[in-house]
Amino acid sequence: MQVSTKHQRNIAVATLKMSKIGANIAGGMNHQEAIECLRDCNISDDRIIILLKNNGHSENDIIEFMN
Repeated sequence: MQVSTKHQRNIAVATLKMSKIGANIAGGMNHQEAIECLRDCNISDDRIIILLKNNGHSENDIIEFMN
């Protein structure tokens, strides 16, 4: 995996740790873009959902983000 891809993946994971408002203020990826990035890195949807749940996102938010 290239260094730039690793950095992008790390940013995506950090985005999932933020609230929707926090990600918006940070100005980087939004949650949907972060999920697409993780999917491109071959991270399974099940693992992404676990990350979202572990970071306190509601079921409604998770459904919104995963679509």
